[in-house]
Amino acid sequence: SRSSRAKPLHWTSCLKIAEDVAQGLSYIHLASKFCHGNLKSTNVLLGADFEARVADYGLTIFLPEHANIDDSVYRPPETAGRPDRRVSTKADIYSYGILILELLAGKMPVRSITASMDLKRWVKAARKEGSEDYTLSSSATTDTTTTTSTTGIGNQKLDMLAEVASECIRPRPDERPTMRQVLRMIQEVKEFDEMEEVDVYN
Repeated sequence: SRSSRAKPLHWTSCLKIAEDVAQGLSYIHLASKFCHGNLKSTNVLLGADFEARVADYGLTIFLPEHANIDDSVYRPPETAGRPDRRVSTKADIYSYGILILELLAGKMPVRSITASMDLKRWVKAARKEGSEDYTLSSSATTDTTTTTSTTGIGNQKLDMLAEVASECIRPRPDERPTMRQVLRMIQEVKEFDEMEEVDVYN
């Protein structure tokens, strides 16, 4: 949902969606040699078990040059002030980072969000407050010593996925990882999650 009042997803659902979308974008970039060009939450289709499919890729080339599309938060800094969309793999990666933050927080990130901000704190505050309109400039504090939030996500795992998002939304395109690298980062988070589950049951 694009609503600012959406309830944050459980950790396992966030991770599954993040991995599925990363796999889809990696295929688009590497196998198809295309760019998506319009990645956002409304272009991610979910199945009954939260399996994710990326939709509408490559269609931006058919849009009018001055098409009015409400997706500015997903667009990277290099597109600011430009009427064209400057489709690129690095722009896709920026959009993917914003998508991860939206998944974790259950709300759309503020337009002024950057990689230099305390994204981990923003995500935790948003998850804790649910539908409250939290921003990075909020004076509210978050208890970072808590091991598990009300949605069942451990702080360390949340931090790891928020860090992936931070790498993706770096201001310079050449500073952002490739989609293959991003997919590997997501898989490392998944491996950590699986190891943690084994330790719990042993």
